[in-house]
Amino acid sequence: PYAEGRERVEEERSVVDRAMDVAEDAGVPVSGTIRLTHDPADAILNTVEQYDAEGVLMGWGGRRSRRRDIAVGSTVDDVATEVDADVFVEKVGKGEGEADGEVDSVLLPWTGGTHADLAAETAAAIARTTGASIDVVHVLEPGEDRAEAEQRLADAEERLAEQNAAFEDVDIEFETRIVEGDNVEEMLVEEADGHDVVTIAAEKEGILQRFVFGSLPESVGDRVETTSIMCKRNVGAPSRLKRL
Repeated sequence: PYAEGRERVEEERSVVDRAMDVAEDAGVPVSGTIRLTHDPADAILNTVEQYDAEGVLMGWGGRRSRRRDIAVGSTVDDVATEVDADVFVEKVGKGEGEADGEVDSVLLPWTGGTHADLAAETAAAIARTTGASIDVVHVLEPGEDRAEAEQRLADAEERLAEQNAAFEDVDIEFETRIVEGDNVEEMLVEEADGHDVVTIAAEKEGILQRFVFGSLPESVGDRVETTSIMCKRNVGAPSRLKRL
């Protein structure tokens, strides 16, 4: 009942206050809101619409759902599928540097495309504020054309160079490379070891899709020990009818 929820608002306010403290320490303008609701996804969607937000960041504990109708989590799935904004889903890692928040290296798996551009912008934003370097990796599978893979990495270099041009006060250090393997997921999980953050792009969507972000990003995000951020660019929220 809403009456019961109102009695617990003050108990939960410390969570919002803690998040606001983090933002203020980083010099980011911030405000906080607590919503009473019977449906968290609807509350988030309504808040995004009310404030005309351009992005939404949600947490994820890993452990992909075994239910066939849920990919990441029921609330995350609903918001990521319906929201008219960019979506970022972060799983905080278990590495040695996670407690103090230090970031020295960001892994950016690269395949190209709209969502990959957002993952590159995210990696660049992290690098600018922490001084981290970015390691851009493309996994070359057997039979894949190397020249095409090199062109994709050239596109990644262009995106990151654009970020350097847009923020002249800080130059992002990055390198691009190709690694060869017959299992992309295994290669990326292996590559993630030794990095502090992985920013990985959602895969191209289809009308009928079991996964919200795609099989590869969700599997890699679930398996890596380091912090992972899945990035999904707003390309227009599909209608409920189309998804059904």
